[in-house]
Amino acid sequence: MLLTLSVASLRNRLAPVGSGRRPDFSGTADADADADAELIDPMLIPALAMGEFDLHGLHLPTWLFKGWDAAQLDRFRDRADKAGCPCLVLAEETAHPMSDEDDEMVAQSVERMERVLRVAHRLGCSSVAMSLTFSEGEDARDFARENLRDLVKRAERLELNLLLQPTEGLTGTPDSLTSLIRDVGGFRIGSCPSFAVAGASGDPAAYLKAVTPYASAVVAHVGEITPDGSHDAFDLGACVEAVRAVGYDGSVAVEPSAGNVYEQIQRCKDALASLLETENA
Repeated sequence: MLLTLSVASLRNRLAPVGSGRRPDFSGTADADADADAELIDPMLIPALAMGEFDLHGLHLPTWLFKGWDAAQLDRFRDRADKAGCPCLVLAEETAHPMSDEDDEMVAQSVERMERVLRVAHRLGCSSVAMSLTFSEGEDARDFARENLRDLVKRAERLELNLLLQPTEGLTGTPDSLTSLIRDVGGFRIGSCPSFAVAGASGDPAAYLKAVTPYASAVVAHVGEITPDGSHDAFDLGACVEAVRAVGYDGSVAVEPSAGNVYEQIQRCKDALASLLETENA
């Protein structure tokens, strides 16, 4: 498996683009502090991921590129390629009503996702991840299937995969998520499971074994990792074992959600690498 960086974990550590700021790893900054020394110019993210953490790819949130022009996107992709840390997944932060009866709402979501797809293509990503809003009604699945089929066709023209992130409603359980993926059909639709969602299910191993066969990307969204590599929120080892058990060999994005972010990225990466090494032994 390829360990990558989920840039969503850096949300509170980013300086204005073009600032040239680099994070300072020399001290022991407070976990909640946003000291200037810890901020990073977004253009330096690829070098940070590869140079400091030895993470070989980027799982990117759409909010990172708000207000960027084509030249800035091209420069980011160039820096990622030169760092050997390519852009792999662009994840849309807003859930969309693809199963809604309101044609205007769906059209707005499709238009938004069309823009996301174009940005992902420009960055050189292979996949775009999105989530669906909760919808009720007996026709919700039919609406979602047809609207997603249209979106998948648009993704296919750009040689991109469309990945569904689990949320409440149509994708709230492994069965409902995988059933919708099969209903949409084709090779360009898949899943993007999260360790945190799997952990919240009560049986992370069963959850991931059901969903990961459809995955083109996995997010290791975790709580705080202790200095000895322990993770109390859920069994990290069970998650790694589950994705390995179904033959998954794609990217796993490191995304800590607690503690000092730079420290937690390193601990999460080390914990995952150790578990993968144990699995390979």
